Amino acid sequence: MKIPKPRRLPSGTWFIQLRLEGKSVSVTAKTAIDCRKQAELIKARHNAGLRPTEGRTDKTFRQAIDDYIRDKDAVLSPATIRGYRMIQKHRFPAVMDKRLDKIRTWQREINAESKKYCGKTVVNAWGLVTAVLNYNKIPVPDDLTLPQVIENESPWLRPTQIFAFVDAVHGTNIEIPALLALHSLRCSEIYAVNEKRSIDLAAGMIYVHGAVVSDEHDKRVYKETNKNSKSRREISIMIPELKDALTACGDKPFVTISPSGFYHAVNRICRHNGLPEVGVHGLRHSFASLAHYLHITELDCMRMGGWSDYRTMHKIYTHLDEDMAREQESIMAAFYQQRQNANEMLTDSAPSLEPQGPKGSK
Repeated sequence: MKIPKPRRLPSGTWFIQLRLEGKSVSVTAKTAIDCRKQAELIKARHNAGLRPTEGRTDKTFRQAIDDYIRDKDAVLSPATIRGYRMIQKHRFPAVMDKRLDKIRTWQREINAESKKYCGKTVVNAWGLVTAVLNYNKIPVPDDLTLPQVIENESPWLRPTQIFAFVDAVHGTNIEIPALLALHSLRCSEIYAVNEKRSIDLAAGMIYVHGAVVSDEHDKRVYKETNKNSKSRREISIMIPELKDALTACGDKPFVTISPSGFYHAVNRICRHNGLPEVGVHGLRHSFASLAHYLHITELDCMRMGGWSDYRTMHKIYTHLDEDMAREQESIMAAFYQQRQNANEMLTDSAPSLEPQGPKGSK
């Protein structure tokens, strides 16, 4: 069988599909020449009766992460690569420079990480380990125990508090980004907003197309895609103050504060106005809270907010249902408390039933 001609994939890598004894063997490389050379080597080894040895590599774990990122850099987002680099730098230090196929202490490494970091951080780091092991055809241990992930519910503004927040941010340097967050935009989506690409004041529309994220060098970069396919959406400008602020901005940038400064400014304004410190993501949650309060369906809220997972949206709505249930219980408790208070007032005002002596007696 002749070696097929390499073809270029949308990611930019080159690909050859071999058929060896009825089995498909995929070969990928950065260039067409390297791809063909690898395919020829695999075929030559096959013809010589040598089978590729799976589950073995001479790479260290650190080198394997480098290769994984390099081979997938065309399809991974800058933020994802940045996250992988942080894991490579800070997680599993005891085995980072050991040969990947010789590491047998994964449970010990997970235990050590779990003593230093929260469950979600460790689970996310293990996700990269799993991807790198699979990529190098090394079996992933199936008897490991990962830490429990405890979901911390971020606070949000109740519908009755949103007006106070809108008034509090009026005229500040975070008015536009904060009101965009109340329209459901994620922080990365807010920083992608600019007049030409994302705002149509005449139509009163926000076009959520693309995102701005930090790459592995901490440089802010724009990417055409959003977090998921559902995140690319169009939203009407629903808060009048936002349209006013955008109009007044003119040709100036809509968002000038750093993401860290934005987060702290939101909490500072909330703190000074007696509101819960919700951060930027809490404003997005506040959008869902208001939608629930206004009886907007979960599916419509998903569409407006760019959530792709129905379970995520259902979880938010269920949590809000539980929170509103506590409010209803408080109303009922207050009803019974009024009755008790009324009885106590009657008791205090009732005449004493103790016998009284004759007038003038001492």
